Amino acid sequence: MSDPSDTPPPNPGQMLVDSLMRLLDMLYPGQLPLDIITLQDIKLRYRLTGMGAPAMRAMEQAQRIMRAIGNYQHIGLCEFHIGLIYLFYQDFHGAVEQFAEARRQWSFVNETAPVCLAYYAEGRAQELALHYEAAMACYGKVEQCLPRVQLGLAQESLRRFTKALTTEVTQAQTDLRELLRQAFPDLPDDDDGNVKRNGRTIIPPPALTPIPTGDVYQWYQVTGRGGDFLQTIPTDSWLLVDTSVRAFQHGELVIIGSNSSNLTGSIPVRPYTQLATFPRTYLGRLHERANSDEGPFVRNVETGEVQFRFPNEDNQVTAVLGLVVGYWLHTKK
Repeated sequence: MSDPSDTPPPNPGQMLVDSLMRLLDMLYPGQLPLDIITLQDIKLRYRLTGMGAPAMRAMEQAQRIMRAIGNYQHIGLCEFHIGLIYLFYQDFHGAVEQFAEARRQWSFVNETAPVCLAYYAEGRAQELALHYEAAMACYGKVEQCLPRVQLGLAQESLRRFTKALTTEVTQAQTDLRELLRQAFPDLPDDDDGNVKRNGRTIIPPPALTPIPTGDVYQWYQVTGRGGDFLQTIPTDSWLLVDTSVRAFQHGELVIIGSNSSNLTGSIPVRPYTQLATFPRTYLGRLHERANSDEGPFVRNVETGEVQFRFPNEDNQVTAVLGLVVGYWLHTKK
């Protein structure tokens, strides 16, 4: 018989899932629409593979069905539950995008209380992804929109929800400000509690303070944008890249070198000092696929190494150049 003490403690993503589920249940008690996929579904159906290709297909199918039905409230609920799945499996960047999409869907039908929850969930996921300024901005949005919920309070569940969420977001702001002060004790805060250095807002994790240096670390600058991909990383952001990494995981941000001028799901960047080995470089995110025919790369599951392939384009050369370990944003002066 196994010793209960041998059970590993829950990771931060799992603990956050429990907190968010309690808040979500205050807004949407009772049974969910059958086509919405939940974390419990993933854990029961895919015990061995976890958040692998079968689970990804199931989530994408749920999204297609809910979007075809066209109930924005239920679409938002579906996206939020998928965000919880990403959180549980510690894909924090994926969770950020899912919570932002849930918020967008709920905003179409003026569901203010769920929008507040989505902002809060997005902020907590941003914080776990070590994007502290973006997290603080999300918490500020919760403070802005919560009064609109309180003006129209008619249900006891909403009273409980707003009280609980107010407590949660206030504590999150306090903890994050303290974390930033500990990480940058010699730097002043601005009026919003964000740490500044030389006119830029800095978002490195504490483990990367001071900023790592050496031949394996290279800087890239975002030179343009298109579409909604990675909205939290605007033009002129600076990316710190570890070029020594050769094994990559699902959901990680990477720098891609290519001779293609049309890579979807990517943002153009340029190296700061080193000579460019490819005509073009991009910021992208790795996604697992069920088989090599479904995506532009082949991933060695044993080593984690990634090799890109473009079967429909002749003379295509593409490679992963390194792992993004932090990014820095310009701020308005």
